[in-house]
Formats: sequence, C-alpha cells, structure tokens
Amino acid sequence: MRPRHRWVPVAATASPAGLRRTVAARLRSELTARLRREIQAWEIAPLHASIFGSTAGGDADQNSDVDLLLVQPGNLDDVDAETWDVQVASLRDAVRRWTGNRCQPFVVGTSRLGEHVRARDPLVSSWIDDEVLLCGTPIRDLVEAVA
Repeated sequence: MRPRHRWVPVAATASPAGLRRTVAARLRSELTARLRREIQAWEIAPLHASIFGSTAGGDADQNSDVDLLLVQPGNLDDVDAETWDVQVASLRDAVRRWTGNRCQPFVVGTSRLGEHVRARDPLVSSWIDDEVLLCGTPIRDLVEAVA
C-alpha cells in the first residue's frame, strides 16, 4: 500500500507577507504570459515590447499602472499606422479587463528612442533596468543602436 500524502494549505505554512508575495508573483507571471501571447499575435509586430516600472519590479499594487514600452517599426503607411493604433488600444483595454489597472503604453519609434537616449532621459535607464521582455529585440540593444 502506498503512503498517503497529507496536503497542507499554503496559507498554513506561509506568513501573510510571504503569501502576498507568492500570489503577486503568480499574477505577474500570468500577466506577462498573456501580454506575450497578445502581442505575438499582432499583425504589425513591435521591434520591442516590454514591461517596466512597478509591475516589472514586483512593487505594483491595485492602484498601479501597468507600464509598457512599445518600439514601433518605422515607415508605416497610413493603413499600417491605423492597424498599429488599433492593436495598442486593444492591448490597453485587455490589460484593464485582466487586471482592473490602467495600462500605460509608452510608444516610440526608433528616431524618438534616439532622442530620449541622446537627451539622457532617466526613463531610458528605467526601461533598461526594469525590462521584462515580451518580444522583439532587448531594449539595451536598441538603445546602443540609436546612441
């Protein structure tokens, strides 16, 4: 006869703070997976997509925005630009449905990214340090390319 295992609820073995961190990590992981699936299905793929800020760092709460960096491909004609805008709006709405939080997509093209880099905008450091890459080229590589 096989021994029976006794399952102990996680709440009985973890501190409240530890349990909150575990739940938050699982939620962040699920959000990351959903964002990846959503963006990878886009008709017009970004050169880069990542999460940054408090959501990336695990410090987000119910009042935090979900900050996304999206680097738009260059030379979009009017039809493609409209498709891009619809994709971004749809993603913003999906994040609100999934989380209840506002989604703040920061959309730049490579020329605008270069302007931020040359101006030594502190936001660039946040993008590099916080990056949770969803798809495309890592932001550090793009920053080096436009510097």
